[in-house]
Order: sequence, then C-alpha cells, then structure tokens
Amino acid sequence: MSLSTTDNRVQPLLICGAPGSGKSHYIQQYAIENGLDILVCPCRIDRTLREQRTKLHEWAHRLQPSILWLEGADDLTPEAQSFLRRILETYSPSIHFILEVRTIESIQEPIKSRCRLKIISSPTKEQLLAFSLKQGLTKDQFENAYQALPNSKQTWRQFSGLKFLYDQGLQIHFDENQWNRHEKRFNEMKIYEKSDYLRCRYIGGNPLAFSALVNEMKKDAEERDGK
Repeated sequence: MSLSTTDNRVQPLLICGAPGSGKSHYIQQYAIENGLDILVCPCRIDRTLREQRTKLHEWAHRLQPSILWLEGADDLTPEAQSFLRRILETYSPSIHFILEVRTIESIQEPIKSRCRLKIISSPTKEQLLAFSLKQGLTKDQFENAYQALPNSKQTWRQFSGLKFLYDQGLQIHFDENQWNRHEKRFNEMKIYEKSDYLRCRYIGGNPLAFSALVNEMKKDAEERDGK
C-alpha cells in the first residue's frame, strides 16, 4: 500500500467509496502495515475547518510519521478546501495525507491533481461471507441476513454488528422491519453495552461512532461523579 513520493513528501491519497465499502478499514490496515499513528480530522462535523485549522496545521508539520485522515473531505466548504490546498503545499515529509470521500465531484481540481486516487468498491457477497465466517457467524445466519438486508446495508460494518446482536442472545428472524427494531434496541442499550457494540463496529471502521461513544461515556462519567 505504499504511496509514491514527490519532493521527498508522501503523495496524498484520495480514497473514494460508498458508505460501508471499507474505506476506514483500508486506512487502518495501511496504518498497521506502515507502523503509523492515525490522526483523524472529522470534516463532516467541521465542514469549514474553523475548529480544526490550528490543530490541522500543527499535525501537518509534525515530525513523527503519521496518517492525517480527513474523514468526509467531500463535505468541506470551498473556503476550507482552499485552506487545505495551502496545507498540501507545505506539509511535512513524515505525514501521510489521506482524504476519505464518498464522491469526488465536490473536491476542487487543485486538490485532486495533488492526490493519487484509490476507489474502494463495495464488498462482494463472497467477501462478506468469508468475513462473516471469520467473525463467527454461521453460513445460515449470513444467508438469512444477506437476503433480508437492502443493498445499502450489505457492508462489513453491518455484519460486524450482526455478530454482536447474536452474541447478545437475540433471536433474529429477519422480516421487513426487524433490522430497524435492532437499531432501536441499540439506542436503548446502557453505556457499557454501547461500548462493546461500537468497539465491534470500530474494528470494521467507524471513527465518528467511536468518537461519539467517547464523548457520551465522558458525560456519563461526569454525571456519576456529580452524584
């Protein structure tokens, strides 16, 4: 997964794929294979980079080899992309810039021209089956879920979540509305249960869910300390 370099700097990587296609998993594997820390800039939350600019500038010039992951870069405003373009002209040789997007249409041409494009395709049924069996699902459990889930939910993340639901001892009989009921069941979980579930989903790649969990657990701890 090594990237070509230019002027002793690692060429930025623009990763494009549908939700659940495995973009986050690809980035995490890249980090493991290259022994890199991951720094995440949540662009879908901060579209203007108003809250992240100082931190982003510092991260882009750090000396420790790291991935600077711009999650949801396709949501950035034109002004934020202009700021990012300037960063991409001066970043440190130790930084691996990765722009993760669902579509590339909104990314400005000066940014695209600096990046190497990587398209992540949605997983095939065979890939999902192999993954599910490795997770501990049976073939029958996989087939029942695969036939019931819409195409948009035939993803690595959903089958990781499915394994967790089975581990909770839930009897799952897929019908037209059952998956939504399980999503409701998740929303009613205690904090520690959510921790286990989202940790399972984070393995498949979901940094925003993990970040939201951390914030929720902090609030829960503060409330308990107050009592």
